[in-house]
Amino acid sequence: MGLEFIYRGIELYNEPGMFVVFETNPDKLIRDATGFGWNLQEMQQQKKIQIIFASPQVLDQELRSPDSLLLEAADKMGAQRIFVDGIGLLGAGPVAGAPPRAGYRELLLQMMESLPPGESDGYRFPRTGRYGICKKISHFRRGNRIYRAPPRTKLQQPASSTMRSVIGVEAVDSLIGGGVFDGCTTMIVGVSGVGKTVLATQILREGPLQQNARGLLISLDEHPAQIMRNARTLGLDLEEQVAGGTIQILFESPQELDVDAHYARIVQLIEERDIRRMVIDGMTSYSSAIDEVSVYRDLFHAIVAYSKQRLMTTFFNHENPEFLRISSYMPDFPVSSIVDNLILMSMVEINNSLHRCVSVVKARGSKHSFDTREFLIGQGGISLVPLVQDRAVAKPLQSYSSLLGRAPTRFSLPKRTNGAAMSQGSE
Repeated sequence: MGLEFIYRGIELYNEPGMFVVFETNPDKLIRDATGFGWNLQEMQQQKKIQIIFASPQVLDQELRSPDSLLLEAADKMGAQRIFVDGIGLLGAGPVAGAPPRAGYRELLLQMMESLPPGESDGYRFPRTGRYGICKKISHFRRGNRIYRAPPRTKLQQPASSTMRSVIGVEAVDSLIGGGVFDGCTTMIVGVSGVGKTVLATQILREGPLQQNARGLLISLDEHPAQIMRNARTLGLDLEEQVAGGTIQILFESPQELDVDAHYARIVQLIEERDIRRMVIDGMTSYSSAIDEVSVYRDLFHAIVAYSKQRLMTTFFNHENPEFLRISSYMPDFPVSSIVDNLILMSMVEINNSLHRCVSVVKARGSKHSFDTREFLIGQGGISLVPLVQDRAVAKPLQSYSSLLGRAPTRFSLPKRTNGAAMSQGSE
């Protein structure tokens, strides 16, 4: 919606727009816009759109600076529409000595008061919009720890490619639109025992088999011997691939985790083994092992940025005890805006029996299915339960509503009285 607001502003009213983004690479935004038939490249050449790729802390500093590059750029292009993608993240960097919410409020007021003056009302207040030219301003770099990703000025990434990578798990490929973009990141969220590790094992195993893509599995929860044993019981042979060097497994105890050294080992393995597909099984363990939220957040951002720069397809498993009755998919900071794809796995109770379900909530740049499908775990891993068209014969998942709310209601067949159809109810 923000993208269309900015686009229509330029297309219909000749109002230049600026987009400040904290987490999504500008190349991906431009690529995804082409899927709607919106040519941002042409608008870029006309200098009517501009993307500023920054951090919340840098935006704070820019708005308070008397020689702000951000405000100078907005004034130079005559920006009339400005969109900040991730305004909630501004609360992460309050003014020193001020309460968190007070600093957040002050920053918003500072933003509105600092915008270029308008022709009639004194100030041109920000209106929502999205997207723009990818402008490389060296001042908009985030302060680096030694394990962080390359500087944000390297914005030209191969992730803008339209090449697709088939995951290899038919159940997921069919729901996510035939595959994922090379270099994309996918978060798999689900309750304990729902099958996240099984899915991760299949994803990892199919990389070398179908695409000759070497894989890396990072685990903070299970020892490699246990991972391979569990895979073997499902007919998923990891031992041969590990022995042959096409799959690497990195296991480190969360109690002894050194973040800097851990990230360095990941990078070393990726570059030495030419890893093209990576699975991190246990993002929840990272959050438990790292005391500082900022360090945890920076590590996650670094892994995402590094993966995209190498055009490496990456999957993150995150355990969450709840599903849609929560304010975020992670307790410390949201990740749904950072990753490209979001897959939800859950359990629902029907007639005192638990059923496993999978849904693709988000797949950037893809026409994916919004169906919630039941799946089974057996020999060969995960497979979708076939859809049954006749609800009178069986009671499959499509016979129920409110599945994601974990309180499914079964539909009853329409009743007819005196030839008139009654409205559909629930049993």
